[in-house]
This record gives sequence, C-alpha cells and structure tokens, in this order.
Amino acid sequence: TLANNNMSEGGFVGMLKRDIVRNQLMGAVSGSVHVPKVLSDLFYAFRFERRVADILVAEADAMPAPAQPKESELAEFHQANARLFTSPETRSIQVLHLTLDNLSGETKPTDAEIEEEYRVRVDEFSVPEKRIVLQMLLDDEAKARAASDQLSKGADFAKVAKAAAGMDDQAILLGRIEKRDLPVELADAVFALNKDGISPPIKSSMGWHILKVTSITPSEGKPLSEVKTQIAKELAKESAGKALSTLSAQIVDEVAGGARIEEAAQKFNIKLLRLGPLDSKGNDLAGKPVKNLPDAVRLLELAFTTPEGADSNVIELDDGILGVRVEKVTPAALKPLGEVMNIVKTEWTNNMRRKTADERAAKALERLKGGASFGAVSQEFGLKIKSTAPFTRDAPASEAGLPAKLIAAVFKLKPGESAMANTPEGAMVARLGKIVPAAADSADNRIEISQALEQGMAGDLLDQFTNALADRYGVKKHTQAIKNYFSPS
Repeated sequence: TLANNNMSEGGFVGMLKRDIVRNQLMGAVSGSVHVPKVLSDLFYAFRFERRVADILVAEADAMPAPAQPKESELAEFHQANARLFTSPETRSIQVLHLTLDNLSGETKPTDAEIEEEYRVRVDEFSVPEKRIVLQMLLDDEAKARAASDQLSKGADFAKVAKAAAGMDDQAILLGRIEKRDLPVELADAVFALNKDGISPPIKSSMGWHILKVTSITPSEGKPLSEVKTQIAKELAKESAGKALSTLSAQIVDEVAGGARIEEAAQKFNIKLLRLGPLDSKGNDLAGKPVKNLPDAVRLLELAFTTPEGADSNVIELDDGILGVRVEKVTPAALKPLGEVMNIVKTEWTNNMRRKTADERAAKALERLKGGASFGAVSQEFGLKIKSTAPFTRDAPASEAGLPAKLIAAVFKLKPGESAMANTPEGAMVARLGKIVPAAADSADNRIEISQALEQGMAGDLLDQFTNALADRYGVKKHTQAIKNYFSPS
C-alpha cells in the first residue's frame, strides 16, 4: 500500500509524527474554547423562537376576469413574453446504436456447444444432497471417546448428549443442511455416513464433535432438456458480447479514421435509426416525449452538441456504442401570434389576474397599516383568512404555510404589524399574531446550539492562527515533492 502511494516506511512514519505534533498544536489552540452561557442563550432564543401569523390570501384564480383584451394588447404581451411562446430548437438526426440485442439473434449455439456447457455446469443445474444431522460438542477428548463408546453399544444419542455435554434435543439438532454448510473438518465425514450412521469423535477449533445422520435427501439434477433453452440464450448472449466488442472497435476505428457514420453503418451492414424533429428534452413538435429513445440522455447530448451536417464521436456504452449524425437544425423561433392566439389570451388573462391579486394585497396591507381590522379588510377586498401554526425562522415554506420571503419578513415584525409577499398563486399579507419564546426546558436543543457555537469559534481561532503563521513564516511550495507524489512510477 505504501508503494502504491509512492511512500517509504520512513516517510510514512515521519508524516504520522508531523500529524501528531500538528494535532497537538491545533488542539492547544482550539481545545479550550468555551461558549459563554449568555451567548448560547441568545443564540438559542433566536434559533428556536416561533411565531404565529394571520394571513390574507389573494388567489389569482379567485380574481374577477378582466375585460376582453384588444388585439394590440395581446400583440404587445406576445412580444414582451416571447419566451412563453417560442418553439424550441429542434433537430433531425440519424442514430447509430449497436447493442447486444442487435446481435443476439445472429449467434445461435450448436447442440454440441449446449451439451458441453451443460456438462461443465452440471452442478449448477442440480439440487444438492441434504441431510438432517445431530451433533454433540464436547471440550475434552476423553469425554468424547467415552460418549462414542456408549453410542457404539447402542445408547440413545440424545440421552448421551444430555449426560456428557449437557445438550438438550434442540441444542443437538443442526437441521437439514448441505455439505457446504459444515466446517471443512466435518463435511466429508458427515456426508460419508449412511442413514443413522454416527461419526467417531472429530476435533475442530471448537472442540470434539460426534455427529449422527438421521435423514438423507439425495441430490436431484435437472435434465438437459429442461435447461437447454436457458443455456442456448446464455451462450448466444456471450457470443454476441464477443462479436459486439469486435464490431464496436472496428466501427469506432472506421469513424475515427474519417469515415462518416452512414458509411461505417453501410460497410458493416448496420441499419441507422432516423429520429426527429425533436428538442433537447426529447419531445416532438407536439411537445410529447419521443418514445424508445436509445440511451436518451447521451443521445440528446450528442445530438445537441454536434453541428448541422456533422457526425458526433462514436461513444461506448455499457452494452454497445452510440453515434449521431445531425441532418437538420431548426432554430428556436417565436411562434406567430395567429398560431398561438388562444394560448396568448389565456396567459394574458392569468397575468392580469395576478396583477389584480397583487394590487388587492397591497391595498389590504395599506389598510391594515392604517388601523383597519383584519376581518374588515378581508371583507372589503374579498380575501381568504388563514392562521399558521407556530413556526421557526428557518421553517420550510411547506411547513409554515408562507413563502420564504414572507417568513423572513414576519420575524422582523412587531405583534400587530403586517408584511406582504408574492406567491406562485397570487399574493399573501401576513400579520404577526403572537411570538412564542423558545422553550426553557429543551436541554437537547441547548446542547446542539452550544456545540455548534463551539465548533464555529474553534474553527475561527484555527483560521486566525494558521493565517498568522503563514504571514510570519510564509508558505513554501515543494514542487519536486508534489511531482513525486503524483508520479505513476
């Protein structure tokens, strides 16, 4: 291992010694860090304080529909929001995709090959012999010999095991086992016994064993006729794998030598797949996913990084090769207004409703700041009222029921004050209803805060210390040592 890392034993020991000195020095600098209780209490109160807010919800979908737009308004919206109405760049491609599946049907093994494979793997197609075995285990050879003498005279195995080894019926039963289930020292002896046969004492690292076979289930093998189809498929796949490896290398060399993908495919009698137009996400012109794209991620990467009229590199896959020729590139383009008029109108309407929701929320906020009651403002602007459960300042939006921006705003408010934020569905106005101080008896959370502060302060001290050392003594770069470390020899 040292040689693999270009290190000698002396160099490794020297590195360890330097590490020990370094760790002791760093420990002396950072090990005495103590967080004052007043500081940890402040952080604890800040981190685990919770707040409850009352919310006015302005949902865009609930806003009244705007008046019918003029065509000029739709045209302006269409241009201003071109990204919503732009068809993506699409490409038409030819694909060279060679896999095991392409070749498996061309490589059929002969009956002789199947029979030979069956002969080699006959154990794989057999159910091994199993035996029910009893065992007594003794720690002394003399005791084992004495027990064996009793058994040879016809004594009951279970009774002898109980008397000599203190083992009951459950303890002596090894169960139905295969030869491979036994230790090497015991396996041959046990599987050489006849039914009801008893072994002589056998020594192992665990002690002295005496074993009895009470039942034998012979091995059973599947006939060739039963596994012939399976073996044929496996041999065909193996043969196809070898053929694929050879053919793939030939195609890669051919293309690397300047041949076009189409020419290489013709030379080796491979059918190219024509696809497209499709976009960089693998969708067709209707925006629906193109089915059965071969190795879609890498295919699309090749297709959209290769210039029009050019061939990509032929790359190797886990089970074959893949190459692309880009026949045609259709640039992204803004769809004509007449073609997407209904979509533009829908988006314009949704946008106007969002604006109305924003305006109502903003007016509601002003009315609340002016002293109006929450209920009155809700009635005036037709907004829903909700209340949150207590949440912390780092609560996820899904838990707090507020967008992250509004959570942050609520923790800057005083009770009774309000703030507003936009949401994907419209807008929200939140009024701080209650501040819930951090629980006084949460020992685990206090420990968590204290440990985090200690780690942070220790890290700061170490940074200051190492920076001071670098300023005083400078940093030297040993170029040759770096080269030696990364040298392959």
